[in-house]
Amino acid sequence: MNNKSVNGILDMGRKLLCAILFLSLFSCGSIYDYPEDIILKDNNWRIVWEDNFNNSTIDMRYWSKVKRYSNTVRWNRYMSDNDSCYDVKDGVFILRGLINDFSSDTARFLTGGITTEKKKTIAYGKIEIRAKINKVEGAWPAIWMKSDERAWPIGGEIDIMENYGFHNAIHQTIHSYYTLNINTNTLNYTVNDVKDKSEYNIYGVIINKDEVIFHVNNHVTFVYKKMYPEVEHQFPFGDEKFLILSMQLDSHGYNSTYISNVIPEMHVDWVRFYEKIDESIPDY
Repeated sequence: MNNKSVNGILDMGRKLLCAILFLSLFSCGSIYDYPEDIILKDNNWRIVWEDNFNNSTIDMRYWSKVKRYSNTVRWNRYMSDNDSCYDVKDGVFILRGLINDFSSDTARFLTGGITTEKKKTIAYGKIEIRAKINKVEGAWPAIWMKSDERAWPIGGEIDIMENYGFHNAIHQTIHSYYTLNINTNTLNYTVNDVKDKSEYNIYGVIINKDEVIFHVNNHVTFVYKKMYPEVEHQFPFGDEKFLILSMQLDSHGYNSTYISNVIPEMHVDWVRFYEKIDESIPDY
């Protein structure tokens, strides 16, 4: 076999490998990565909206309670506007998940959630939430974003923080129609260095025209990149997104006796939306 034939076979092999990697979401170059020990530049942002929860009630100019619309969608099936699931005191907003042994609602549990949908959105910029979560088996607190303009999954989803049960590790995830169609495992990064979720941590994300940058306590944890040339539905970010704070239960086969003594709660100290001051300065 001559060198030309060998080179041809090698070239075909490289092309085949590249195609396989593309179908695995890498497209001959990763569209996401896991930076190590990278600190965000924090002096190039101005706050454009914040809620410090200094009033005695939820500020309904910016928030709405999440309505239950489905008994089969896991995160939504126990959502309730029952006041027992919500509290604001001493500058902290509290979401709870409760065994439902006290209301006329037929749901097994009642859980709280609030959203800025149709009230406060952000396209490009930075979002940060300072929050703590107690350690209760079966609890599923989340801080996440969806499109105000396009239905899921076409509009994409940004999970700034998800957590399960006793574990300190939190999950940060990108969902898009592209990733769901090519690979049923959406792009997910588990942050194992949250020292203690029951203490306050700052969970955040930056959305710019080329990247979605996740961070915890100002450390970059996960970067999802826009592909060039552009691929349809791969980067559904840059439109207006709203924020959801939710406390769900029954995440992985749940026994109500777990919360007989400890009520699952997420405490939120503040929420902030930022815009960049100088677009020419990189984020990290």
